[in-house]
Amino acid sequence: MGRVFGIYALYKGEKFLCEGTKEEISKKMNVSTKTLDYYRTKHWIVNRRSRSGVNNRRILIKLNGNDKFTELQ
Repeated sequence: MGRVFGIYALYKGEKFLCEGTKEEISKKMNVSTKTLDYYRTKHWIVNRRSRSGVNNRRILIKLNGNDKFTELQ
């Protein structure tokens, strides 16, 4: 049985940047998959709100399946 990859969407603030697997987004945006994983952490999501009230950070959202941090947005 093949490996199932999650599909994600990358946003910067309210602006959609791209979607795909973490590996595809990593190549498109020239960032590591570890960086993309960090964009999904509670620490990153909560702290993006506290800086000057501007939501202009990148955030990665899982499109298929449950993403436990989407309710924080």
